[in-house]
Amino acid sequence: MPSKLLDYDILSEIGSGSYGTCKKIRRRSDNKILVWKELDYGKMTEVEKQMLVSEVNLLRELKHPHIVRYYDRIIDRSNTTIYIVMEFCEGGDLGALIAKHRREKRFIEEEFVVKIMNQLVEALQECHRRKDGAHVLHRDLKPANVFLDNNDNVKLGDFGLARVLQHDTSLPKHLLGHHTTCHRNK
Repeated sequence: MPSKLLDYDILSEIGSGSYGTCKKIRRRSDNKILVWKELDYGKMTEVEKQMLVSEVNLLRELKHPHIVRYYDRIIDRSNTTIYIVMEFCEGGDLGALIAKHRREKRFIEEEFVVKIMNQLVEALQECHRRKDGAHVLHRDLKPANVFLDNNDNVKLGDFGLARVLQHDTSLPKHLLGHHTTCHRNK
């Protein structure tokens, strides 16, 4: 049975961007905390809508312990809104962690930096070595798009600017760049 908006409770707004907002939600069936990226496709051109579908399909295919997990999508045609339901990363993002350490004039421990880098490399390897022969280029790799779970494990996210390179061509298929800020500490 497809998900509906009523299957979730909105807990708080996490952030917003040019096309929509990101909200922390609770799935009613099991009380699991997730996020959804709320995007108004009514403001998009037909090409942008097709690119949005491509991004959702890409998110659905990327399954790795160090990539933010996609759960579902809900389309509300009456409000021309799509909700992309994803894993919530309790640890926030790496950009916020770096900013906190700067404010407190503290260094991030070297062991932690090595752990982050190793896990990030694993996530990127998954993107670059897909079984279908296509390669996903993230194209917006920055601390704000590297999320942390409650055990400080890396979760690469925000694939809005990603490109998919097919194995038979070097020409990328562009995916829509709708920046929304998700997984901030709130």
